[in-house]
Amino acid sequence: MPGVRQPVWLTPDEVPPLPAGWTALPTAEACIQLKPGKLFDSKTVFPVGRVPVLNQSESGALGFHDEIPGVDASPNEPVVTFANHTCAVRLMKEPFSVIQNIFPKVGKPGLTDTVYFYYASLGRVSLTDYKGHHPTFRQAHIPIPPLPVQRRIAGILSAYDDLIENSHRRIKILESMARALYREWFVHFRFPGHENHPRVASSLGSIPNGWEARTLGDVITYSRRATKPGPHLEDRRYVPIDCLPPNSLALLEVKPIEEAQSSLQLFEKGDILFGAMRPYFHKVVVAPFSGVTRSTCFVFKPVQPEWHSFATITAFDEATVAYANAHSQGATIPYAVWDGSLSEMPLVLPSTEVLQRFEVVVAPMLSQLAQSFFVLGNLRRTRDLLLPRLLSGQIELDELEAA
Repeated sequence: MPGVRQPVWLTPDEVPPLPAGWTALPTAEACIQLKPGKLFDSKTVFPVGRVPVLNQSESGALGFHDEIPGVDASPNEPVVTFANHTCAVRLMKEPFSVIQNIFPKVGKPGLTDTVYFYYASLGRVSLTDYKGHHPTFRQAHIPIPPLPVQRRIAGILSAYDDLIENSHRRIKILESMARALYREWFVHFRFPGHENHPRVASSLGSIPNGWEARTLGDVITYSRRATKPGPHLEDRRYVPIDCLPPNSLALLEVKPIEEAQSSLQLFEKGDILFGAMRPYFHKVVVAPFSGVTRSTCFVFKPVQPEWHSFATITAFDEATVAYANAHSQGATIPYAVWDGSLSEMPLVLPSTEVLQRFEVVVAPMLSQLAQSFFVLGNLRRTRDLLLPRLLSGQIELDELEAA
């Protein structure tokens, strides 16, 4: 849960006054540390498998394996992990294994609810330099209310995280639907009414009658609007390439506009941001707002507004990313090239009628994906605002739960 920072109380004297019936204990006394089982590394994991192997990040995995999990976890019996070098705290609800220096923990029976322990532990220790932070984490005190209060606090915060998780699942479903429709209509040529469009020969092989063999540059334009730092950017959001998620159309992260300092270019709401640096990372999103990015991204617009959905999913398609990567320049850090390269990628341009039908079907999906930025942002801000107040007893639970 990035962004959550809570005080590090290393001695009892540092703990502020807590509500009646509450106490504070070091995390080492509030939990049981589990044995991690067999430790894995980059040489002993695989790209796919049954059991994830946690690394030092706040999400994701180093890889997978199909052996016995190092730690059993489930929705009913979750496990908290602490990463020694990054201070990342995670709540795991499925069996997993770990690399070295990941410490699994559960709440101490009769004293600490495991899910509450997760929320109380978030941000207690922050990354300062590359060293072992686990001793400090074990020493850091957390508030310990009565168990019924712990479970109510955990339930409130979990409800927000469940909504966030559901939103992420919705993003994946929408992306899968848009991708599947695109491939069905424009790769396999099984679009509505395809029976009435006999195939004809073209430079790209057999294509439906009324469709044309064209290039990506006939569908998409690269909008080059260079700019400089200044007050004129105050109403925009800054989206460098590291904010673009891999293999997802939904942008969920921005950086402070003050960090926008060099090689800047403007984009508008609805534009397509395409990660040009290391294109194999497959970073392509629809802009949910007007903003500014760097020249490490292409800013694409459809040649015609009614082609927006087709242009977006074409840019997002694996074949386009693969073409950009295969024709990139630079040995150490490859960059995609637009002029005379990616712009010349061959493609089949559908008929106007089919493009319009695709727009009607897919545009609402893209709109919902773009809106995810605001939905998830509001959920995270509310949760992060509530978390420290709940854990300090500043909020009356009865009033909050009745709201």
